[in-house]
Amino acid sequence: MKKSYDVKSDRYGHTHKFVQSFGNNYLFKPEESWIPIYLNFDPSTKKVLSVDTEGGPYMSVGWSNDEITIKEIYQIGTVIFFILEENPQ
Repeated sequence: MKKSYDVKSDRYGHTHKFVQSFGNNYLFKPEESWIPIYLNFDPSTKKVLSVDTEGGPYMSVGWSNDEITIKEIYQIGTVIFFILEENPQ
């Protein structure tokens, strides 16, 4: 696994990043600090279902690009972690 992966915005051409925190656990970093991150939660479990940024992408478990697939999204305190898996080449 790499230390970071680029995530292209669907609409506005931003290049966000997944940055390695530990193991296969990554943090999502928008290209600019002002870009909002929207979270959707399961009302019964309060678990994070999806993450969206201004202009996309809308990401949930199973979201994929050319390099990676999101296997799990979880929250510890106010920090959202993504477990990523590299796609076969």
